[in-house]
Order: sequence, then structure tokens, then C-alpha cells
Amino acid sequence: MKRILSLGGLLLLAAACQHSPAAPTSVALLVTPDTLTVARNATSPITVQVQRSNGTLEDVTAAGVWTSSAPAVVTVTAGMIKAVGVGTATVTVTYNGLTRTVDVVARRNTRWLGSIVVGDLNEQYSISRVESYLDSRMVYAQSFSGVRTVF
Repeated sequence: MKRILSLGGLLLLAAACQHSPAAPTSVALLVTPDTLTVARNATSPITVQVQRSNGTLEDVTAAGVWTSSAPAVVTVTAGMIKAVGVGTATVTVTYNGLTRTVDVVARRNTRWLGSIVVGDLNEQYSISRVESYLDSRMVYAQSFSGVRTVF
């Protein structure tokens, strides 16, 4: 009977000594996109994934610690970049001891200026002038009508 208890104790001890596999560790941060151009007053997202030692990926955008090298040009909150000025900045994200950077260019809004001319059968023309910016913010629209004779 002692032998059975001893054998059972050895098996129990052997089972307890086996250790479970270690939890996967963070090995790399993947940032998308890794460079960015944003119009002033516009926003653009950056996503961050951590690659684990077992090959899996996990989105950690909200969990990262974000900083901007030039807060007067670019601000960042939980991966959302906002161009508040014009210039360049480096955005840094840190998660679990790993760090990645993204180069950001904040540029002036591109102005689009155009006109629309519409004519009718009586040769009456309506001309509209439109000015807008690339960030889709309409600045103003101006229109006037005039008569033009076509020969």
C-alpha cells in the first residue's frame, strides 16, 4: 500500500513540475500608415498593432501612449492625428516598452477656384464663381448673371 501511495505521489509531483507554456510576449509594433500628409484643420487616423511572439496581432491603438514633437503643428489623441498648423512633426507611439514613429506633414489647405457658366436659348448666361478648400470647407460662393451675344 505504501508503494501505491509513493507511486501516486511521484506522479502528482511530476504533473505539478510540468510548466505551462509562457504567455506570448510583445515583439514589434506595426503602424499604419508610417508616413502621413494632412491638410490643416483636418484629421487622419493611425492604427497600431502589436505583434506577439506567437505571431498573433492585436490592435493597441487606444492603449498606446502618443506624443507629438510639434504640438503647435500636429496633435494626437489615441491614434487620431489633427493638423493644427503647417509644418512637420514626428508622432511617437509607445506600447509595452516598444516604440514607433510616424512622420507627419501638415500642409496648407489647397484652394480650388472655379466658375460655372450656364447658357439658355435666349443667350442669357449665368456665371457662378466658387471657391473651396481641399478639406471640404466651403469658403464662399458668389454668382452674377450677364448677357452675352454669340455670333
